[in-house]
Amino acid sequence: SLRPSVSLSLSLSVSLPLSPSLSLARKRTHARAHTHTHTATPGCRDFLGSLALHTAVSNPSAEAGELVRRLVKVNAGAARSEDGFGQLPVELAFVSRSPAVGMVIACITTAFPDGALCEGGSNGNTMLHQGCSQEVVLSNKQAMKMIKALLAFHPETAHKVNAELRTPLHVIALTEAPQAVDIMEELIERY
Repeated sequence: SLRPSVSLSLSLSVSLPLSPSLSLARKRTHARAHTHTHTATPGCRDFLGSLALHTAVSNPSAEAGELVRRLVKVNAGAARSEDGFGQLPVELAFVSRSPAVGMVIACITTAFPDGALCEGGSNGNTMLHQGCSQEVVLSNKQAMKMIKALLAFHPETAHKVNAELRTPLHVIALTEAPQAVDIMEELIERY
């Protein structure tokens, strides 16, 4: 009589892990345990290797500037950190559609002034070259604010040449956008 109960007990223990509800319960327990072992901080990276600052600079809302300001205040070093794709927050700001993009760039370059000097890509463009590009100027109504913020921290970048020996003035001269004339005027004032 002992034998059937042992066999029954063994049978139950083998079938328990196959139960969908038990499997789900184990996943939840594992997720809770995993969550509690990692403390979230402003320096915590997401699955793309991005810090909260990388995400905030791309935020299209009017509050993006304030979000970035607060994040830089608690973790200024994040302005120097590349995301999982090798991009700095100042580089990501160029895809921002936020009306506060000038403040976003000002906050980032305050924390990391040399970020404006960084050269991206194989053509050696500075952030000012990038900001004057047709792609950025045509797609971003806030391009002038970006240019002014970059020039406020590093006016000398108006004179820097890229690998093609072009200054930002050359780059904006190639741009077919209504803002191009205003941006060109801003650059000419720096000469």
